[in-house]
Amino acid sequence: MGLNPFFNMEVNKVYKLECIGMNHLGEGVCRYNEYVIFVKFLILGEIADIRIVKINKLILYGKIEKLYTESSERCEVKCDYFNKGCGSCQLLHMSYKNSLNFKIDTVKNSLKKFARIEYSDINIISAINAYNYRNKIILHFGKINKRTILGYYKSESNDIIEVKSCMFNHKDIEVISSFVVKEVDKLDISIYNTNNVNGILRHIQIRSNLDNEFLITFIITQHDSKMNVLIKNITTRFSNIKGININYNHKSTNNNFGLLTKQIYGVDNIIEKLGINKYLINYNSFFQINTNQALKLYEVIKDFSMMEGNEIVVDAYSGVGSIGLFLAKYCKKVILIEVVKEAHLNAIKNASLNNITNCIFINGKVENEYLKLDEKVDVLIVDPPRKGLDSDFINFLLNNKVANIIYVSCDNATFSRDINLLKDTYKIDKINLIDMFPYTSHIEICAKLVLNK
Repeated sequence: MGLNPFFNMEVNKVYKLECIGMNHLGEGVCRYNEYVIFVKFLILGEIADIRIVKINKLILYGKIEKLYTESSERCEVKCDYFNKGCGSCQLLHMSYKNSLNFKIDTVKNSLKKFARIEYSDINIISAINAYNYRNKIILHFGKINKRTILGYYKSESNDIIEVKSCMFNHKDIEVISSFVVKEVDKLDISIYNTNNVNGILRHIQIRSNLDNEFLITFIITQHDSKMNVLIKNITTRFSNIKGININYNHKSTNNNFGLLTKQIYGVDNIIEKLGINKYLINYNSFFQINTNQALKLYEVIKDFSMMEGNEIVVDAYSGVGSIGLFLAKYCKKVILIEVVKEAHLNAIKNASLNNITNCIFINGKVENEYLKLDEKVDVLIVDPPRKGLDSDFINFLLNNKVANIIYVSCDNATFSRDINLLKDTYKIDKINLIDMFPYTSHIEICAKLVLNK
């Protein structure tokens, strides 16, 4: 590819550039005349030869050819897959301290850009352990030289990078995955090929808890009797695998899961502990992937709520009830609203499991069900999906004021957008970030909103 008519920079040409900033993905930002170039693994202040690899509309992308000025925050990457294009971690080339500062700056910049707010008093809670924290992963089956592999997708690609050991996963996951690929080859179970849309095995999800118990879900295209043998061999080898499911997905799609799931072995739930509470977790439950940091998040929510024991609390987008049930002992009543029927039912089970009786459970859309409440709400907890709050719900909050809103978000852009929509009525009182996903660009935000005076 040669010269792009809209630019005077050429693909495959090398330019000496200085990194003047970082984008929200952790990529270095450079400028050449009026053009912006994003460069993976480049750190603020570094000067490097950058090869232009792609031009996408008005944005250019480059890669480092040679570093001239190296940041003091650059560190040695101790991962075999980072430089092979694994897209799971974006900040491994930074010191941990610098990765935390990057996340604080990202939220500050997002609020300034989308909400037009200058807010500097942002704290971040670092991870107890920045490694081996993931309690759930999905690995993808592939083939290399007729040998079965498991791994992650290469960044911006459907190509699979074989990953035998990941420093962020539960330590026993690699033991299980290594056994699985050997057994698959022994049994000659076919691997799904995205090019010719043939084969059986597509993905495997492995989920763990603090008691070192596991749930496994295989995603396959169709029934194969060899899967029964594979499951028998796995459960014979690993006594701490408590349940195995098979999910059927025959469609040519980027969605990992299909609509039909069958429990094949053992139980369909394992129990996770957060503080004094226990939670039933199945293969499809939304639950934080970093259990230790989740507990820190819930403590922040409790502190921000400033409850004295007589409050009515609403946990909107409540999922399996983890936040609402955690707060139940500190208030008069919690109303949990969740649209997904299965999660709603799991929340009810989790309340029963913990002998919690001061909760009301509502199955429905938050923007519909919250409007029907006839009680004065003292504290509203919102933990919406990445798309943020529904516009109807925002309009309702603008016209029906709540004294204390705790907004939990994993997407700083939609969080900042919603703050912009709410800012005429509410203001940010406090923001804490929780480093839920160390060495990645992902950010967990917990903000306390109060009424403007």
